[in-house]
Amino acid sequence: MARVTAGGNTVYVENLADAFLPQNGDVEILMLADARLDETVKVTGGNYTLDLNGQTIRSGLAADPAVLPYPDLFYIEKAEMTIQDDSGKGCILSEIEPKGTCINFGDLSKFLFSGGTIRGFGTGISIEGGYWPNISWARVTGNACIQSTDIGINV
Repeated sequence: MARVTAGGNTVYVENLADAFLPQNGDVEILMLADARLDETVKVTGGNYTLDLNGQTIRSGLAADPAVLPYPDLFYIEKAEMTIQDDSGKGCILSEIEPKGTCINFGDLSKFLFSGGTIRGFGTGISIEGGYWPNISWARVTGNACIQSTDIGINV
């Protein structure tokens, strides 16, 4: 499903969530096939680069109004994350109805989105953390697209 390189070591993972285990240093993740995430992936510590490589990461999460009405596909805190896709065909897709968030940021997060598509029914990118001095930031450049039926970017 994905090739993960960290600290000079390369491993292959079948469960994409395993690629985001807390790391120190730089982690490069190259998608080799489409993936489905059935739980929120929490990204903490380290610097992650996710290359969609033309693949789709699809949410299998279900909204539960009593427990988790607006689930996140990715939750990033105290980490740096770059998402890129040179082909422009890669996609992070959240089909959670009525609403969900593709990528949600807590405190001390840095995000660069430079290629591919983030698409969902709810919010594409949400930066909830960020009160001084724990600021977070996001930058969208290049061949990147955010599509949402509700909110594209929530700051």
